[in-house]
Amino acid sequence: MSRWAARTDLLFHRAGDVWLFVDPVTDQVHRLNTSAFWLWYHCDGDATPAQLSLWLSEDAGIAAEQAVGDVARGLEELCQKNLLVEPDG
Repeated sequence: MSRWAARTDLLFHRAGDVWLFVDPVTDQVHRLNTSAFWLWYHCDGDATPAQLSLWLSEDAGIAAEQAVGDVARGLEELCQKNLLVEPDG
């Protein structure tokens, strides 16, 4: 699946430049930097990695090639932490 949605059951809190996420299912705490939070927030279930890369490039003012790599690594990290789900449908 190339589209992901941010989990809506997570508890999260900003502490300076860090976002702390608590998974209520596993009681695990995950720490995300601002960039990882940006990506999690924009995973709406409809956006493709290509769309996310374009938005990141525009928002952060970085080269498109860098954005593609950053999004790929970020999605992998968020999936490993179980902070994303496959959207319905």
